[in-house]
Amino acid sequence: MSELVGDAQAHHFGAVLLSGVHGAISMEASGQLTRDKWKTDADEILDTLVGLIPAN
Repeated sequence: MSELVGDAQAHHFGAVLLSGVHGAISMEASGQLTRDKWKTDADEILDTLVGLIPAN
């Protein structure tokens, strides 16, 4: 992460990714993240989260 966003922001973006992925996987595992309801899935959410990381 440091290579992508620098040392000062690495923990911030690491936490964003970890919490987002954890939430998406938890919702999917519990049946709350359904394509019918949200029009997305955990893989697409992960792609979006990774896309939020700025490139230096």
